[in-house]
Parts: sequence; C-alpha cells; structure tokens
Amino acid sequence: MRARDTVLQILNEISSKVLEEGDFALAHGKPDEAWAEFENRLRICERLVEADPDNPILQESLAWTYERLGKIRREEGNLRRDHTSTTSPRGANNCSRDGRTTPDSR
Repeated sequence: MRARDTVLQILNEISSKVLEEGDFALAHGKPDEAWAEFENRLRICERLVEADPDNPILQESLAWTYERLGKIRREEGNLRRDHTSTTSPRGANNCSRDGRTTPDSR
C-alpha cells in the first residue's frame, strides 16, 4: 500500500469516528458540540474527495456530513436563508462542496 493510500485510509477512519462523536453529541442535546464535530468531518471529507474525486464512497461521506449539518439546522428551526456563517448552527448557510457559502438555488 502506498503512503498516500495509507494516509487517506487513516483520514477516512478518523472521519468515521468524528461522525460518531457528532451523532452522540446531537443525541444528547448538544447541538453546538455536534456542529463542531461535523465541521471537523466536513474538512476531512473535503480533503478526501479532493484527493480522490471519482470515489463515490468518499462523496457519499461528504453528503452524509452535509446531511448532519442540515439536521442540526432543521432541529433548531433555523432554516432562514439569510445566514452568512458556516461556523455555528445558528449562522449556517447553504454550502457548496468546497465549503463556501452559496445563494439558495431554489
């Protein structure tokens, strides 16, 4: 196994653990902690997808991360379209795949 593949595998394992931590925090009523974990996972997933953009499993991991961030927004009733920050559940916006905020496409 090449060093690059080993690094990608380790990052993917860390990403899975971060997802578990975020889900645990969310299930225990700690949306801010969950948000921080999911943002960490988002950064990891973006790096993994960037390294292997044709890998559907990595793209699915990225999609699950966005799903979790959206779940926090939905559960907090915070779905307004004028938010501008991706750093907290109270200030999230629609994000592109590379993490930049984008206007709502609807």
